[in-house]
Amino acid sequence: MHSRLFSYAPKSMVWKRSFTALCYSTTLGASVGRGLSLLQLAGRCGINIEASDPMYRYAMFTQNIARYHSDRKQKHEYKTSRYLSHRKRANRAVLSQSLYKAPSKVTKEHDYGINLGN
Repeated sequence: MHSRLFSYAPKSMVWKRSFTALCYSTTLGASVGRGLSLLQLAGRCGINIEASDPMYRYAMFTQNIARYHSDRKQKHEYKTSRYLSHRKRANRAVLSQSLYKAPSKVTKEHDYGINLGN
């Protein structure tokens, strides 16, 4: 089950060995989201939660962050940037041996520094 439910819930309740509750929590978290499943599971356990409680605020914060990341990953800009950064990382070894990275004689001649030995 969710770690925040254990930290905010009363310690007199014993549900950590309940496999049914664990499975229910996992299924609910996958379908509804971690924040809302946390609130629903706490309600089923009999924990009174108000909108001003830290547990409620944390659950809604978690839900909003998850929704933001889910929406962001569906956008074309995100997919394009991920593709380009992956290509950049994948070709790093190839580009390090590339001729484009080799020092140019023209650059050396027009460096206007002291070229000793050339």
